[in-house]
Formats: sequence, structure tokens, C-alpha cells
Amino acid sequence: MNLVLWGVFYVILTGILLYFFIKEKVIVEWLKEKEKNIADRLASKGDLGKMKKTADIITVVHIIILALLFWKIMDSGQDLDFSFKRNIIMVVFALNAGVLILRKKQEWAFVVNALLLVLGRLMMDMQGIYLYSYLALGCVLFLVEIYLYQSQIFEAVHLIETSITAVVIVLLIQNFYLGNFMIPTGSMRPTIIENDRFFANMISYKFQDPKRGDIIAFKEPKDNKLLYTKRLVGLPGETLSIDDNGELVINDNVIEMKAHLIGQGKKALTVTNEGLVVILQNGYDNRTGTVYDEVINFKTNLEGKEGTPIQVDKKGILFSDGEMLDTRVFYRKEGFLGFAGKIYIPKKDDVVKLGKIYKMIIEQEISTQSYVINYVEVPLEEIMEQVKAGEKFTDIFYNTDNFRTTGETYIYTLNVKGKDDTVMNILDFKYNKDTMNSLLAGQEITLTHDYYFAMGDNSSDSDDSRYWGYVQDSRIKGKLLFRFLPITKFGIVK
Repeated sequence: MNLVLWGVFYVILTGILLYFFIKEKVIVEWLKEKEKNIADRLASKGDLGKMKKTADIITVVHIIILALLFWKIMDSGQDLDFSFKRNIIMVVFALNAGVLILRKKQEWAFVVNALLLVLGRLMMDMQGIYLYSYLALGCVLFLVEIYLYQSQIFEAVHLIETSITAVVIVLLIQNFYLGNFMIPTGSMRPTIIENDRFFANMISYKFQDPKRGDIIAFKEPKDNKLLYTKRLVGLPGETLSIDDNGELVINDNVIEMKAHLIGQGKKALTVTNEGLVVILQNGYDNRTGTVYDEVINFKTNLEGKEGTPIQVDKKGILFSDGEMLDTRVFYRKEGFLGFAGKIYIPKKDDVVKLGKIYKMIIEQEISTQSYVINYVEVPLEEIMEQVKAGEKFTDIFYNTDNFRTTGETYIYTLNVKGKDDTVMNILDFKYNKDTMNSLLAGQEITLTHDYYFAMGDNSSDSDDSRYWGYVQDSRIKGKLLFRFLPITKFGIVK
């Protein structure tokens, strides 16, 4: 039934978009007539002097409020984890300040604020309540100022209408046809590098199931905020583990995930004694400003041959002395997956009930000065006390903010009827109070979704399903198709 509904939806939507582009001139003329009518209605017949004085007062208040919000954004550090985001915020603030001081071109400031308000999270993954309060309030106040100053009303209406039309078209294409994604972290290195930009196929998963090996864009279930990009490695109804050789084991059979090293240019490559690929002079330490040799989680069949030079062709295939190397992704046995050993990936119509509850604690290992995560089983009563105290399920179970602040959070396991394997928590449950109450009461729950297991190729530094569990099918937005920035790496991603 879903296939039919999606088919009908795409036929109608594609027809509307085609009509818009084919009849663009006719539609533009019709819109201009509507714009003129709106501008005529907005043109005031009142005392323009009083309106201007009111606008001046609002402008001063506007400057003060936006300055305070801008200071709060910079002080809180919200969404400033990447320099390009910081730069965008500063440019927008500078534009707003210039418009407010000159008291001209408020329509341009409105458009810029509105574009960032709508597209900032969707296309640049920008977060933060202060940022969006700053943008939303700016949009409202700029509209008020446009009306009160009565300066070039028609031009302002035309610009705003044109921008709204463009944004609607971009949103439709982004969500339903060709998604535009920026990768913010190094969890997929070296397949995907930080700040690479991709187009993703937003249609295929409406009509077919994801496949193992696909690089998917999905909304993470931990905090229900960010779009993640990982490789799909486990399918519904399968068991999954990682063996001591870093190989993926599905249903007790080793599955080799082939690795392709694309976009490294002419950088020199070699291997460690374990056969892991090393990209010479490819890593950069921001703290010390030093460059280092980056060991990546791609393993070759050159174990015991440390320092052997290797080469890569345009397709990302590795060679040594003219012979093609057997290269695969090397996975680290970490997180709850490493603790449990082997897990089962639930599927639609499975019947589950609560298993065990664990406190997830991050601790520093004195001997190595590294951090480790320990899982300590706790009684159900410990959770129920927090529930009775008014704590939300979203704060109790795998809450990223709590984990960062206190070093502790909770996870749970599930038991599936007819299966003996461990099942990790389904974090989607915590967003439904009735479902969580039923689960904690020991009741059985029949699943209405399929679930998947996703990991980053750089499993040494990837926040993925090994730690927080499964990706519900409805969370998967699209499949990454090809990289378009930087231009030097333009091409299909594997």
C-alpha cells in the first residue's frame, strides 16, 4: 500500500513541478499581479511621520535584542563546533547590523534570515535554540520595519515572494528527490572526509529496502536532532558481531566489507605490521599544529609487511608491486556490541519485552590515560524512582547531554520471543511515553518497524549503532550518491 501511495505522490508532485517550470512565464506574471495587490493593501494612508518614528524605536529595540541574542549564541557555544558555521552566523549578524543602522533594505535582511532559519538545519545541520530565536525574531521585526518605513513596498513584496517560492522548491527537491548533505565529522574517514558535500537519492528507499553496504543519511535516535551518515552493515532479522580480526560476522558467517580509497590524490601510502593502511602526512593535530601519519581502518592482506609502499588507482583499489590487494573495512569491537559480543537486529512483527537495564559509565583508564565505557547492570527500581521523580524517558535513556556532563546514562536490552540472542535497546521507544510504560511494566510489544545496524568506516572514532542501538526504517532519509565538493573528489561514493 505504501508503494502505491508513494507512487501517486511522486506522480502528482512531479507533475506540479514540471507544470511550474514549463509555464514559468505565465505563473510569474500571475504572481506579479498578486504581489501588486498585496503591495497596494500594505501601502499606508496614515501618518507616515508617526509610522517612521515608531519604526525608529523598534529598530533600536531590534538592535539591542539581536545583539544580546548574538552574544548569547557566541557565549553558549551552540552550533559553533565548526568554523564555517561560526562564520555564517557572524556574516548574518553583520548584515543585520548594517541594515538596522542604515534603516534600508530590510527585505534583504529578512530573506537571508528566513533562508537560514529554514535551510540551516536541513542543509547545514545547524542547531541551537538561541540561533533560531535570533533568526525567527529577526524575520518578524524586519517585516514590521518594512511596513512601517513604507519604503519600496512592491520591491520588498516581490523579493520576499520570490524567495519563498525558491525555498519551497528547494525543500521539495531536498526532501523528496535529491538531498544535499554536508558531512560534519570524521566517522566515515577515509571514505568521506569532514566537510565533504554529497547529493543523496531521496527516492529509492520509498520503493525498496536499504541494502548492506549502502551509505545512508538518517536522523539519529539518541537525541532526535542530527542527521548522521554511516554505512549500513546489518539488516532486520540478522545476528551481528565483530570477530577478533575486525571482520563483520552476520548469522555466524564472515561478511567482507570491501574498502575503496577514493580522493587521496598523490599522497604516499604504506601499511602497519597488522596490514592497516597508513596515509603519510595526512593527519593534523589542531592542538599542536603538527602533521602526522594517519592509520585508517582499512585492512589489507599485507600483515607482517610493515612499511610496504602501496598505490591506489582512480577507482580506489589498492595495489602493491602491481598486484591488487584484498582490502576490507576493519571494524573495532567497541561499545555495547563489544560488551554483548553478538546481537540480534529486530524486524517488523517481532515480539519484544524488557530484558536488562545497564548504567553506561565512562571512566578514565589510568595506565593508558584513555577513556573506557563500562556497563553496570542496575535494578528496574533505579529507573522507576527517577520516573516517579518526574524525570522524562528522553533524559533517562541514552541522553547525550547527561552523558557528556555526568559521564553516565542508561540503556537497556530486549528479549525477542523465540530468540536467545541479546537485543540492544530501541531508542525510538523513549519518545513514546505509553510504549516505555508498557515496556517497564514487563508487557510484550509487537514491533511495527524494521530496524538496521549502521557503523562508520572509521570505527575508531564513530558514534554509531555499536553504542546506542538500531536505526528504525522510518529514520532513513536517503542513500548517498556522489560527492560534489571538493571538486578534486567529485564522483560516486562507495
